[in-house]
Amino acid sequence: MGTIINMPSLSPSMETGTLESWAKNVGDTVESGDVLANIETDKAVVEYETLEDGIIRHFFIQPGDTVPVGTPVAVISETAEEDVADLIASAESQEAAKPIPMTQPDHDAQASATAHRMEDITPEVHVPLPAPSTEGRIKASPLAKKIAAEQGIDIATIRGSGPNGRVVKADVEQAVQLKAAAPKAAPAAAPAPKPAPAKTPAPDLEIEGEYEEIPLTGMRKTIANRLLEATQGIPHFFLTTKVQVDALLALRKKLNATGEVKVSLNDMIIKACGNALMEHPDVNTRFTDTAMIQFKNANIGMAVATPDGLITPIIRAVNQKGLGQIARETKDMAGRAREKKLAISEFTGGTFGTSNLGMFGIEQFTAIINPPQSCNLAIAQASDELQLDEEGNVIKTKQMRLTLSCDHRVVDGAVGAKFLKTLKRILENPITLML
Repeated sequence: MGTIINMPSLSPSMETGTLESWAKNVGDTVESGDVLANIETDKAVVEYETLEDGIIRHFFIQPGDTVPVGTPVAVISETAEEDVADLIASAESQEAAKPIPMTQPDHDAQASATAHRMEDITPEVHVPLPAPSTEGRIKASPLAKKIAAEQGIDIATIRGSGPNGRVVKADVEQAVQLKAAAPKAAPAAAPAPKPAPAKTPAPDLEIEGEYEEIPLTGMRKTIANRLLEATQGIPHFFLTTKVQVDALLALRKKLNATGEVKVSLNDMIIKACGNALMEHPDVNTRFTDTAMIQFKNANIGMAVATPDGLITPIIRAVNQKGLGQIARETKDMAGRAREKKLAISEFTGGTFGTSNLGMFGIEQFTAIINPPQSCNLAIAQASDELQLDEEGNVIKTKQMRLTLSCDHRVVDGAVGAKFLKTLKRILENPITLML
């Protein structure tokens, strides 16, 4: 008996998935654990492993198609001889029965991707094509209906080539070609070319001149939803301290002059945060409706900028790792984050967050907490400042401002302040990072 494979949910916030590529072809044999497809979620491109053994009989979608989670994407049967035509037709008819939006989404590309989720893919098992009938419900794909309506063609007059006579896109396009080739009663003057439609600005804006409409990616939608959730649902407060980092920079210079792995300032701050969290477990917590969850290890997220937005790879158990290992992991994960090649487990499960804008010359900023974490540390640039030493002499030092964003449901002001004080002590005495 054939089995329908649906678009899986590959991340906690995934609502739709885009097929990047099939890893197998129709007719291939697969076993449980084989990679069936590469699917782009709202965060990364993930290898989807099938749980079924058998023969791939049919693909409902093709690379580039975006469909909701739960949409049929493939059919697998135990043998190549099984008749799966009814199974394919049933899946397609259920998709066709779903409501079709009466208005276009904000961008034509999104509309096309949605409309194609069950489009004209020739089935591997062919069934007899019945004569068209105008009685009862017309079996046709949503895109076929849309094209027929736009071209002024009665879809009931078209013979369908899909399962059980279902009219698909190719059938309508053929009818359009036949209509265009049919002789006309009298030649008509060619209509004047229509001017390009003017772009309509958003109803609440007066926009002068031209502009470009950029469709939202799944990742950008997720970022927007999570930031809205964070700012509306988490009572933020902010604490700022100033750290003298001359000794930290000197240690980094020595490490990079002798070690095989290049350590960044950000790596050292992440390690310091991991050590400080072990001294202040109240900060390494998560709020729930029934309890505060306190974690034994420091799983620290680092914000990485990608073309589609921010993603936060998680460096796990930072408190148990040395600077070299942390440096290797941050470099590897940042690179794969930009290429959308992180596994789900690599950007979920954080207990504390960091965001570094120092390389852009930012002197101070506040970061939004990434739920369900309770704190996020904003790291600014190290700047030259004049200070008085213990003897009253003016000296030039490197100072860095760190701002801790706290969830007040979990972290009180005094708790956050004590954590920052410890973090400052560690960073100003960085030899402790080597212990």
